[in-house]
Formats: sequence, C-alpha cells, structure tokens
Amino acid sequence: MSYSLTYSISRKTPPSAKALKEILSAQGAVNAACSWSHERLSLAAPQEARPVLTFPFTRFGFASGPMTLHADGLVPREPAADAFAQGTTRVRNNAWNAHVVAAFWRTVSRLHPQLLIELRDEGGFVIPGSVWIRGGNVEVNRAYLNQERARALELTGDPRAAEPYVLAELHGLAGHFFADGPVVEYAEVPEIQNLDLNWQELEAMSISDVAQRFVEGAIKAPVGAAA
Repeated sequence: MSYSLTYSISRKTPPSAKALKEILSAQGAVNAACSWSHERLSLAAPQEARPVLTFPFTRFGFASGPMTLHADGLVPREPAADAFAQGTTRVRNNAWNAHVVAAFWRTVSRLHPQLLIELRDEGGFVIPGSVWIRGGNVEVNRAYLNQERARALELTGDPRAAEPYVLAELHGLAGHFFADGPVVEYAEVPEIQNLDLNWQELEAMSISDVAQRFVEGAIKAPVGAAA
C-alpha cells in the first residue's frame, strides 16, 4: 500500500480570505502536533491570493513543470481545473497519517460548511478513489467513478474491468469511504498517547475515531461537532 492523498477546495465554493486564513492556521496546528511518516498537510493559498516567486522545479508526482514557491512550501503553479486551492500528502503505508488527513478535512468542512472539498487517493485508502466532503458529510464522487469505469472498459474491452468500480461505489453507498481498522497498532504514536485513552478505550476505537478526536483537539474544534 502507498497512499497519496490529494485534496482540493472547489472553485465553485471559494473560501473568504478569513476562512482561508483559518484553514491554513488549522493546517499548521495539525502539522505541528502530528508525527508524520513522510509528508505533511500541504494546502496552499492559490496563486492569485498572494505574491509568489516562480521558477522551474519538479517535485510532486502529480505535477511536472513550473512550480511556485509560497511561504509554506512548493505547490503546482496552476491548480486543477476545478480547484480553488489544493495540496497533496504522501503517507506511504501509514494509515494513521492518512486518517489524520481525512479527519482534518472533515473537521474543516464542519467549521466551514459552505465549502465543497474533494479528497482523492488511488492507493486504496479512499475506497471509491475520490469523495466529496461538505458540512462534515462524505459522499462518493460518482463523476470520478464513472470516468474511471469508462476508461477501464475502453482500455480492456472487458466488462469485468468495471467490477472494482461498482464494488467501490457500493462501499461508498454503505458509508465505507476510508480503509479503517483498530487503532491499537498505532498506540505508541505520541499524539495518541497524549489523548490519555486507556487500553480498553483504544481497543474499542478505530483509527478513524481517534484521528478525528486528535484533529479536533489540535485545532480546538468541538469534539463531536454536528455534521
């Protein structure tokens, strides 16, 4: 498994300058509090939002060509067609870090329910491949699934090539959006230990549950905020 989570705020629902500042501040708080195995959260303000220095550079797998240097890192000079702002976090096979990313965007969407957020990963963490998050609610990105299903059929000519996408959509319809599991495997992670959960509590909780609690605490959002 190798998870590479790409996330974006839709251009259809651009955040205000105040909301964007709050999101970037929350991102900084989670980045500082979390033990990252590879890369951190990397959402950056869009090019038009602040002055940048542009120069040729290639680093991220999803970009090739000119990059822009912002105060908080390197981002693609041109966002995806529908993205107001975007970023990518590669966590390799660290399910804890992957769930922290997902919990961060669920929490952001609760605090700013007007935003439409896409979270995508083709490594198996995001079971449907791509989901929409709004107001704390997660749903399948059906346009993405339809596109990938059509592409698989076109490339193979085999109707069975569509089966994984049908199964992925069924998982999403059942509310299973992210690959989850017991959190005990990550019990030694410092930020989990700092939550002061006893062993019985940890055994009863999933990685998703604990990541949500950790993120809400890191950015001082109310735990269990209404979706």
